[in-house]
Amino acid sequence: MAAFLAAAWLLLAPAQTMAQATSLNFTLTATYQQPDRTTSGGRVTISSTASVKWTPAHILTLLTNSLGVTLPKGSYLAQDNGTAEIIIDNGLDTTNVSSIITFDLGGTNGAQVVSGSTDIATGKQSLSYLVYTTASFDDGNGNSFNVGGLLRETVTLSGRNNSGNQTESISFTGNVTGYGTVVDKNSNTNNAIFSGAISGSGKGIAGS
Repeated sequence: MAAFLAAAWLLLAPAQTMAQATSLNFTLTATYQQPDRTTSGGRVTISSTASVKWTPAHILTLLTNSLGVTLPKGSYLAQDNGTAEIIIDNGLDTTNVSSIITFDLGGTNGAQVVSGSTDIATGKQSLSYLVYTTASFDDGNGNSFNVGGLLRETVTLSGRNNSGNQTESISFTGNVTGYGTVVDKNSNTNNAIFSGAISGSGKGIAGS
């Protein structure tokens, strides 16, 4: 599939590995406390909350603001072997953002179980993983989260062709919860509770 050179901007080049890069989508809601207000001449205190949606587009904006770069339309967040990166719209260039966002698809502390089958003669494989996953984000500007939860990951490999290559497909989805901070419209940083989902998918050629 793809191997990435360790640099600020990376060139995506073909390589014979079993690792498949996938999209990485966070759809989260951050809920935070609003200042109390009083009614009835100060006798009654009203407490309330506000919430903000962290969509893939919102997170990409926070990432690019933190990096100080402008990305063309069509760029998206991805992960490759647990390393977060932004793939540019042409699909060839990337930037490593693992200093801002981390993602553990391998099962935190080995917390995963698997079912399925593997044919050692042909290499054909169909596996389903239940994985406890963690992710973190910190843009350095007051927006951050630490979330965790169970993901269902599906990995399939076709049988090897005459060149020894296989088609590999990976997809994952699941719900997560956690905590973090958000910067509101008044530039105040607020503690927040996060909940939502993580998903991703990818398909490519893997070789032995």
